[in-house]
Amino acid sequence: MKAISMTGKTLSMTGFGRATAADGGVELTVEVKSVNHRFLDVVCRLPGAAARYESEVVRVVRTALRRGRVEVFVARADARPPKYQVSFNEALFGQFVGKLQEGLRASGVKERNLLGPAVANILTRREVLEIAAEESSVEGEWPILERALAAALTELSEMRRIEGAELEAEMRRQLGELECLIAGISQKVAETPTQYRERLTQRLERISPTLEVDPDRLAQEVALLADRVDTSEELARLASHVQQFQRMLTEGEGGRKLEFLLQEFGREINTIGSKAQNGEVTLLVVDAKAVIEKLREQVQNVE
Repeated sequence: MKAISMTGKTLSMTGFGRATAADGGVELTVEVKSVNHRFLDVVCRLPGAAARYESEVVRVVRTALRRGRVEVFVARADARPPKYQVSFNEALFGQFVGKLQEGLRASGVKERNLLGPAVANILTRREVLEIAAEESSVEGEWPILERALAAALTELSEMRRIEGAELEAEMRRQLGELECLIAGISQKVAETPTQYRERLTQRLERISPTLEVDPDRLAQEVALLADRVDTSEELARLASHVQQFQRMLTEGEGGRKLEFLLQEFGREINTIGSKAQNGEVTLLVVDAKAVIEKLREQVQNVE
């Protein structure tokens, strides 16, 4: 068996990366995960005002990856002291206090006993006094987010590279198995005319032991069968496709190109199977189809 040569250029579409970056009391944590997808689909989940950076996040991801469904999650923590915005309706407060004083004087109650608690109660009304925490600004935080995103993508890419190497090793093993099956089919197909001649001769002898068989007519029948079962062109093309697949793995071609090439694998092996006049060839074709299907499943996870 040939030694498997690995290139490390094959990348899986499955991976995960997580990184954190901080500056000036603001900490951003980015998680990126990717799964199989026919194209590159980027989904962002950014907190609050950080959504303004979504287009930049998508741009960075598209620069780093070629294919897969990619989800980006960002969590934000702000350790800076909160800022508050105070809104005080002085005119309304004056009206409340004025009316309160008038009422107290009219009732004969001493103002100093009730005025203080009453004013405190007035200040609890949101129409008079409202204190709200200002929304934390994300202005200028893109450099922090960019650093965290780049680190998370690096981690994700490394995971995709490792899994891609495992995928490549398995695909090369399957290609080696397919080459063995192609060689076996070629051998069995080459034996078919001879086997047919022997079976036909034996059949004629059983029908009439004294019958003289015309060698030229027998050769003609065998030649006709040989032409019908000839799969030399299909086998040559299939072997060529296997070599091309190997080269594409070495060059780090994308999964979509590999998928297209596997369609050609399928066409050739189907034609070979339809021409098969030998039970052993049929069994080998079934095994080859199973290998091609395994390759198709693996290629679906190649970037």
